[in-house]
Amino acid sequence: MNILYLPGYRYPDSLKEPLTCGDLRYSFNLSRALVRLGHSVTVISRRESEDGESSELDGVRIFRYKSELQKVFSTSFDISINRFRLFKKLYKEADLIICNSPLSLELSLTIKKPIVYICSGLEDVKNYSFSLGEILGYLGIKLLRDPCKRKTWKIAKYVDTTAEKEDRTLLKWGIPAGKIKTIGPSVELSRYFPQSENLKATFRKKLGLSAKQKVILSVSRFTPAKGLLETISAFKLLTEKIPDLILVLIGVRHSHNSSYYDNVISLIQESGLKDKIRILENVPEAELPSYYSIADFVSVFSKDYDPLPTTIIESMACGAVVVSTYYETRDQMIQDKFNGIYVKERDIQDWADKIELLIQNPSLPKEIKSHGIQVIQDRFDSLKVAQQYMDLVKS
Repeated sequence: MNILYLPGYRYPDSLKEPLTCGDLRYSFNLSRALVRLGHSVTVISRRESEDGESSELDGVRIFRYKSELQKVFSTSFDISINRFRLFKKLYKEADLIICNSPLSLELSLTIKKPIVYICSGLEDVKNYSFSLGEILGYLGIKLLRDPCKRKTWKIAKYVDTTAEKEDRTLLKWGIPAGKIKTIGPSVELSRYFPQSENLKATFRKKLGLSAKQKVILSVSRFTPAKGLLETISAFKLLTEKIPDLILVLIGVRHSHNSSYYDNVISLIQESGLKDKIRILENVPEAELPSYYSIADFVSVFSKDYDPLPTTIIESMACGAVVVSTYYETRDQMIQDKFNGIYVKERDIQDWADKIELLIQNPSLPKEIKSHGIQVIQDRFDSLKVAQQYMDLVKS
């Protein structure tokens, strides 16, 4: 099958690049898995420079365009004549269109090929600050992106909520029940698995860790919904009882709130935690499994709304224990005290207490790690998830 794929964010040219957000991780894992299942996948993605029209990454063909409105729409939406021209050209050979980004100018075409639209979080997150650029971006999303999204849903054959509990949101917005499907995120198990002891030792050395120090890891954008300020405050509480801990924050400054990173740095300095917190920006995708593998615990201490972070299943696949804010949507990934640990939203004392409990009872993390790996292999293997899409379309 020939598949034309429109990811919401810029698709990488190689594994040496970071993947900037969960939406892109979803597109990246699914597109590569579809190729491994024997399908032809063509991606239409932005480019950051004028160099190069197209490329290939592990069998995925990537056609790039220069966006005319990149400064206005820096996230998962674009109104671009260049994208429209590429879509019109590549659409002819496609049997199926998969979108993580709404169509815009493309809606002017008569599209007869089936569309599967993949949603990744349907509720707005309070991530914006009040700079002029961010206000314009927010208005563009509300006045242009959201209407285009609903029009794309209208012509799509299926709309995938990805989060099981969000089907009611689509129903509320008038999407017919028969059009709504739920196929969750996935992880590429050929790359995400517990790494060798030698490789783990190499990465521990890169971080300057002693043999005794335990690692708490967070992988996210530097954006308010990820709860990094709350994570740092909770970590300070924990270190007062257990000093041999290091917090590693891996992320990218791909955020609507441009001042949030500065707030993170300020809190680290004010808390006196400079020697206990490492910040690593723009970590290559190829290195992430090693960082997950050296983590004793992975913190996903989100706030407000962050339904299904891919970092949860990536962590489990690499044998780390996930400590996650409880949201109803995350029941799809985590069963409390079986393959992960839930904490209350914004409750820094609960976060510190739960990790202290895990450290003091070493048999519990071992059981959780084992169950986590099994859950990923059973439910979140990218090849199995890709096959679900193909079975859906063929049916």
